[in-house]
Amino acid sequence: MENEETLTKKCEEIDNEVRKLYKYKKDNDINPIFDGVINVGLYLKSKFKILWILKEPYDAFDENNEPKGGGWDFKEVLNKKQKKEDFGKSFKTFQNMIYISWAIANDFKQWKDIPNIEKNPIIINSLKATAFINIKKTPGKTKSNPVVISKAFKDYGEILLHQIENYNPDIIIFGGTMLDQFRNDLNIDISTAKHAGDFVSYFIKDKKIYISTNHPSYPKSTENEEEYCDGIINAAKEWSKQK
Repeated sequence: MENEETLTKKCEEIDNEVRKLYKYKKDNDINPIFDGVINVGLYLKSKFKILWILKEPYDAFDENNEPKGGGWDFKEVLNKKQKKEDFGKSFKTFQNMIYISWAIANDFKQWKDIPNIEKNPIIINSLKATAFINIKKTPGKTKSNPVVISKAFKDYGEILLHQIENYNPDIIIFGGTMLDQFRNDLNIDISTAKHAGDFVSYFIKDKKIYISTNHPSYPKSTENEEEYCDGIINAAKEWSKQK
């Protein structure tokens, strides 16, 4: 079983790989935003290790509304979050990630039984016990361009596959990123798909579950949010019965 020191070293090696492939320099206008296992200790203690895969981060914009910035570490930033207000504009994305991660870690509770973040900010720690990566590592716009994301996967996909291999998650949740980018490299046969509600398809392979769904910020209503969260939670629950 992997220990904290070994996984920490692997995470550092991946960060160095990102620096090299993205040609990181302190004086660049745009640099990578590092991601990965948010809190190694909590991740390794998790009953089920969860990896979230999204499209791209965003940071700042220049006078022409083009992305700039980067050069910071998402892991360090997320580790410091203690309450809803700490997330700022990104809360809509992380809210459902927190709810789902907490529910899976707590006997697959349904959305209606998940504590409210504002009243129970301690559940934010469930996010810190996961891994979180973006396909594209440099800042983008608030709405991702599929062509740009596909190019990032083509150019830097080896980093992503390296991350998946080294983090060795049990549950991989693709937020709008699976079928176009990963299915071939992960040898996912789409004909084996199972479904959990309107938002979720999932694949069970080699004792892992690969969940294909929308971006966590996708739900536009309370009803959609409940269906979205419960779909992912129930898919993971069904997989757990087969372990």
